[in-house]
Amino acid sequence: MGVATLFLMPYRKLFHHALFYFIVDPAMRGKGIGTLLVRNGTHLGKTYFRFEKMHVELYEGCPAISILKKTKYEEIVRQERFVKEEGGTYLARYLFEVCLQEEGEVRGEKIGHPDS
Repeated sequence: MGVATLFLMPYRKLFHHALFYFIVDPAMRGKGIGTLLVRNGTHLGKTYFRFEKMHVELYEGCPAISILKKTKYEEIVRQERFVKEEGGTYLARYLFEVCLQEEGEVRGEKIGHPDS
């Protein structure tokens, strides 16, 4: 059906970020599986690992772009002509990001204003 993977960052400076990859069997697409994988993976990143941000990397023409947009991921990087396919066609690379903390929150804990 589908699988998702969170890649944890091995560097202390980046331990609050993760790369997130997922794939759905082409025969099972259009049934909400990709959306469930993204929502559950993002929830796991926020509640269990307490990530500040998660990133997804994909390429032009990927059907998952619409899933990311409807689950609040935002395109932050687009690199045109990033990879060349057989036959000479170039594809762009996209990087999407979701911020998992609310304003005024540090690693899952609310902080007060210094004047309060």
